Amino acid sequence: MSQFNIELLFVVYFVLLTNILDKKSAESSMLFLGASITSGHGLPQSEAFPMQLENLFEKNKIDINIINAAVAGAGTQHGLGQIKPFLKKENNINYIIICLGLSDAVYKNPPEQIKNNLIEIIGTVSKFDSSIKIFLTQSKIFQRHVMAHVAPEGSNYEIEYEKVFKDVAESEGVILLPFFLEGVAGDAVMNQADQLHPNKEGACVIARFFYNNLIKHIN
Repeated sequence: MSQFNIELLFVVYFVLLTNILDKKSAESSMLFLGASITSGHGLPQSEAFPMQLENLFEKNKIDINIINAAVAGAGTQHGLGQIKPFLKKENNINYIIICLGLSDAVYKNPPEQIKNNLIEIIGTVSKFDSSIKIFLTQSKIFQRHVMAHVAPEGSNYEIEYEKVFKDVAESEGVILLPFFLEGVAGDAVMNQADQLHPNKEGACVIARFFYNNLIKHIN
């Protein structure tokens, strides 16, 4: 097992403890899978967009706990490791949001591999409980350095990569959400100094994006 995978397991274990032990009882839970942007890299956990989304739910008297299982650096190949420990009846999971895919472009994972990984994640959830509503976010290569690395001029990688998410949503019958960094990616005001990870304001915009796109699907 690589050092990265070992570190990932420890981080996932920490995430499990902090999310499960600190959560209040609720009628249902919404679980987020993702990488550093979803985990709130560089921000206090309370400012990560999933937690800001939970605040929006609370303000609107919607009783849903957010479980943020995102791990920095995770690709779709790590999705099962993120989700399996949470698939327990007592967690009351009714909604799962898959925000994985951005790191796959960094790793230059083949589109077919990304597709198969996502299908395996969705299949695992459906086998556990077919009533869980699954959402998949569209992903795009927005980082310039990644674009130059994985999608040089004349390459079809970017087209094939972006097509994966629509194809998976259609084939697996899950709800495809738009690219959640629209209006945030590339905006210096919305991002931290690295211009990759949203700051508190950027995370607030993303939280509002998810609220507006999810509210019509919440029972």
